[in-house]
Amino acid sequence: MSKKLSLLCACLAIVAVSLRADDKVLAEVTPETPKKVTRGKASWEGGVLKCTLPCTVIFPTRFKVDPSKIYALSAEIRSTSGNPTSDNVWLGFLCFNEKGQEITSLSTFRFTPVLAELAEPAAKGDKLVVFKSVPWTKILETSRYFAIGAKADRSDIPNMNLVRYVAKSAEKRADGTVAVKLSQPLPVDAPAGTKVAIHSNGDTYQFVSRKKAGTEWTSFSGSYASKAENGVIAFRPTTVEIAFGFFCRDKEGSIEVRKLKLVESED
Repeated sequence: MSKKLSLLCACLAIVAVSLRADDKVLAEVTPETPKKVTRGKASWEGGVLKCTLPCTVIFPTRFKVDPSKIYALSAEIRSTSGNPTSDNVWLGFLCFNEKGQEITSLSTFRFTPVLAELAEPAAKGDKLVVFKSVPWTKILETSRYFAIGAKADRSDIPNMNLVRYVAKSAEKRADGTVAVKLSQPLPVDAPAGTKVAIHSNGDTYQFVSRKKAGTEWTSFSGSYASKAENGVIAFRPTTVEIAFGFFCRDKEGSIEVRKLKLVESED
């Protein structure tokens, strides 16, 4: 895990979950619940989901977000390898906008607030962009992403017009402009004067809880809402639907998961 990812995760304020009588259970994961296993193996035995590591399990059913509600996710997880997991188990939400697009960390994580401006128009499909100047000479030595159409007030976030650039490809021209190669086709037309920011990957999900699973049942829980209020963290901007999942990157071993539940509450 990168240092930046570790720092981002360490900064998350985790809110404990306790089920109240007036809370609404939106989902309680059972063997009948649709699941998508993208890494490792996962199978049910009784009311317990048994997973070989490394594993990634997503429950793709989406739930509409009510801006006035809080959404809590909780589970009990344990290691069945004789020792606690060496890596964290990560439990969290996936966020989607009104078009059904997943709002990834890449679309929201602005690596630097400093913007640059295109000196020349670039057409959709181009693999080169030309800037008036670049304020990120050092940053361009590592391949990240340009966010096209960025705004200083961040109102473009989440920015879905992302394109990866080629590391160390910046070339200063005689007229002072700087050309940078792209490793992917430009996703949209970008006229001269278009502002561009640099984005990078952060957390895969919006995590409610991330920690090592012990050999005894370990509780994982936390909450999110549409707005960051009263210590509750906000979903990614423009979120209208959520799904959830978990993963653990240990290269070997196994874990068990039970009592995985999504709850909607008033406050």
